[in-house]
Amino acid sequence: MLSRQFGRLLAIAAALASVPLAANAQSVITGRVIERASQRPIPDVSVRISGTTVGARTNELGVYRIVNVPAGEVLLRATRIGFAASSRTVTATNGIVEGIDFALEPAATILDEVVTNAVTGQAESRRSQGTNVGNIDAAAIEKAQINKFTDVLTGRTAGVTVQGTSGTAGTGQRIHIRGANSLSLSNEPLIYVDGTQISNGNNIDVGLGGQAVSRLNDIASEDIESIEVLKGPAATAMYGTSAANGVLLITTKRGRAGAARWNAFAETGSTKDVTDYPANYSLYRLVTPGAPLVNTSGGYNSAARPNCLNYLRAQGLCTYDSAAVFNTLTDKRTTPFVTGNIMTAGLNVAAGGDQTQYYLGVDNQTEQGVVEFNTLRKLAVRANLNTSLNKKMDFSLSSGYTRSNGAFPQNDNSIFSPLINGLVGTAFYYAPTGTQKQNPLNYRAYSISQLAEFVGHQDVDHFTVGTVGNYRPLTWLTANANLGLDYFSRFDYRSLQPGRLPIAASYKDGNRESTHASQYLYTGTGSLSARFDPLETLRSTTTAGGSYSRSLLQSTYGFGAGIVEGTRNLGATSSLFAVDEGFNEVISVGAFARQELAWRDRIFLAGSLRADDNSAFGLNFDRIFYPGVNASWVIGDEDWFPKNDYLSSFRVRAAYGRSGQRPNFRDATTYFAPVAVQIGAAEVPAVTLNGTGNLLLKPEKTDEYEGGADIGLWKDRASFQITAFTKKSRDALIRRSIQPSAGLTASRFENLGGISNSGIEAQLDLRALQTDRVELNVHLTASSLRNRIDKLGKGVAPISLNRGLQLHREGYSAGSFWQRPIYYNDANKDGLIAPSEVTLGDTSVYVGPSLPTWNRSASADIRLFKVLRVSTLFEGRGGNKTANFGEYFRCGSANPVRGCAATGAVSPSLREQAAHVAAYRLGTRGTSTALYVENGGFVKWRELAITLEAPEDWVGYVRTAGVKGVSLTFAGRNLHTWTSYSGLDPEIVEAGTTLFNQSEFNTQPTPRYYTARLSVNF
Repeated sequence: MLSRQFGRLLAIAAALASVPLAANAQSVITGRVIERASQRPIPDVSVRISGTTVGARTNELGVYRIVNVPAGEVLLRATRIGFAASSRTVTATNGIVEGIDFALEPAATILDEVVTNAVTGQAESRRSQGTNVGNIDAAAIEKAQINKFTDVLTGRTAGVTVQGTSGTAGTGQRIHIRGANSLSLSNEPLIYVDGTQISNGNNIDVGLGGQAVSRLNDIASEDIESIEVLKGPAATAMYGTSAANGVLLITTKRGRAGAARWNAFAETGSTKDVTDYPANYSLYRLVTPGAPLVNTSGGYNSAARPNCLNYLRAQGLCTYDSAAVFNTLTDKRTTPFVTGNIMTAGLNVAAGGDQTQYYLGVDNQTEQGVVEFNTLRKLAVRANLNTSLNKKMDFSLSSGYTRSNGAFPQNDNSIFSPLINGLVGTAFYYAPTGTQKQNPLNYRAYSISQLAEFVGHQDVDHFTVGTVGNYRPLTWLTANANLGLDYFSRFDYRSLQPGRLPIAASYKDGNRESTHASQYLYTGTGSLSARFDPLETLRSTTTAGGSYSRSLLQSTYGFGAGIVEGTRNLGATSSLFAVDEGFNEVISVGAFARQELAWRDRIFLAGSLRADDNSAFGLNFDRIFYPGVNASWVIGDEDWFPKNDYLSSFRVRAAYGRSGQRPNFRDATTYFAPVAVQIGAAEVPAVTLNGTGNLLLKPEKTDEYEGGADIGLWKDRASFQITAFTKKSRDALIRRSIQPSAGLTASRFENLGGISNSGIEAQLDLRALQTDRVELNVHLTASSLRNRIDKLGKGVAPISLNRGLQLHREGYSAGSFWQRPIYYNDANKDGLIAPSEVTLGDTSVYVGPSLPTWNRSASADIRLFKVLRVSTLFEGRGGNKTANFGEYFRCGSANPVRGCAATGAVSPSLREQAAHVAAYRLGTRGTSTALYVENGGFVKWRELAITLEAPEDWVGYVRTAGVKGVSLTFAGRNLHTWTSYSGLDPEIVEAGTTLFNQSEFNTQPTPRYYTARLSVNF
């Protein structure tokens, strides 16, 4: 049967262009959707012909109207998140079929929701899928809780970890789904917006100390309708190479038939740094009372106030009679922090006729961070269009444009960071001199006004456009075509005027650096899908097609020092010139086929196969195949299944799939770099070997098995999902050292490694209370993860990362912490730790994983009397370690005027002292930072929003002006953190989105947000 169907597909494909598009008499189906109990209309219900893209959404009166319905008997399905789906069989004629109404009941189950496959363009019901697909109804989230797009993902579906990398406004996040599959490549998911793949580039080419940005946050959260999360290869086998880390399918808002419905909103709020920063300490002996803090040469007056460090005091080598404590980051005279602000305003409209609908939206956001010169301005515009040309063809256009301007202070590992200058600041307050505009952050360092001169900027124009067309030449055949372009142009730049930072010449004389970069991501897919009913109870769907993608990045970089005062361009520099030009191009071509069988709409089986070739593969590697199989059985619909009020629905599912990741550009290529060579008295250009390629380099491939069940309880008022998964990545890219005698570079990538991830995910949605006056919904998630490196390759030693704090080592979690153990004992009970009271183990031992082994979240939504809504979200994760490298750095400061508690407090803890002694004071016996590696677990109160909605009778007074609804929302974000971690914030990490790095090093913690938002519908 399958061979005959494929044969028919191929025969028909050649003749599609000749099929006439003559319009037939219009067939229209209309009706209304209401809630069964209250009889109130339900807006935004999707009513579509089952198995097709033909359909419409209900308006605020619950009315829908579907045009260009093919003649004959069709099955209509009405679906909306939060309600049980309903179906009706209708006979369409050449005319209008009216009164096809639906009455939906509230339900927590999601079996009948529809997910659109971004590869085939086909609408797929959840009940037919053998994988656990996460769903986030972004349209239902109170937007006042959301400051950037990635906030929508946080804590809302099991298995997804969103980790903030910095509290600096405009910076990005890490997104991991079901652990980490690669040691050398990205572990971020693929991202599609309305079927068009977009880039999540995080580059900024003027160093910010390790911070990174995210193009994903260019998307305005106000425009998002929903997000589907495909969690692993079992769900993404059809997406092929680069989909091993999962896929995010983002759907933006669309128009609907009826009068224009406008939504305007304005939001304002403040941001505040609420971190409990550590103070700076100094113990000293006052030799000369009344002597100034600063000596005649401008340095600390150590002759008048000799310092006494605790490890010396423990050995009886010094004494003190005075103690100084000062917190430069919290004292109002020296703090670099201000109360920031955020303002957002927007307007959108959805409308259209029977055949064509549109959505237009514009959002404008400005934000000042908690450091005064950290700013972000963003303008986002979206235009979406849907049209049903005739009974055979429909077409959609999605487009978005974002203009953003960000100004970023130094942070993380940078001597020009406001945070680092405060954390290693003085234990004394120094009043500003006449030449200083502001108080210095610390002794003999930089003032806020100086640091404000060294700011990185990024200006971005980001444009995404995608088109999707569906053509139904025959009742059983559908052709789909999807073309998209994601393009952004970014301008990274920084100017430093001369004399502002008087250290090295390139700073003292001023400088300018800038990068112009453009990235193009072209994507295209096409497919044919044939549907047959071999038996009355059996439906067969066969799909075949191909895809193409091309990613192109071009950049030009320039640097020059000795800038002319008042200028801000490279042409005004006079020395230390540097130029560079970047190029990165990767092309991928794929073909796929999929066969689906549905028996009695209860048992579903599907198999797929995809073949990919990619320009990043080695020249001697041909192509790779990605198979996939999944099955679903809706047991609850069987006649023999016991029907009762407690167990209302039940489904079991299982799936297997393979997906992969391509090597990076040039990983498989031998290439050269230019150098200058001195020949006689002249310099001439030459080249040197810069990279050693591998002709056999293959993609990494990941195989995943998953199985689970979806259970509806208490008449579907509760929905419980549980999933177990295991996945193994093979041919992982490992950089292997090359013998120097080979005359090549020091190393090259080879397919040597193997990594595995396994875990359990559970999710509970509960409609705990549902009355006309009170409604309570609860959402709980929990997941566990076990990550393990199965092999690194024969002869490959453990791979060190993050300054040697972490290792990739066979048999252990990727990036796990390894340190020499530290043993300490206050033998003389004097409360002080001397070097003689600390010993180190001989070899490093396993301390713990860097990836969280568990994630949990709890959210609730309460509605009272139709005028008050309260929603909140808590999230926790743990089981992992994180390095408090910022405290390690503070405690190693050699300057006598500043110190951490371990070195300068009167009564520090024994652990603090031992950590400092082991890291810095054991001489040739070696050092260990083991005591700076701490538990990284936490629970965070992420969100709280309180919304007041104007009662209907109040709105009635202004209905003559067209107003249909008014709401006011007060919200807070990052309200509290519970953790045993002693550093600034257990969630943030230095070095931005760098793989596996799990340490906090003078990184700006996430601030607290308070916002107020007014929304008006008309």
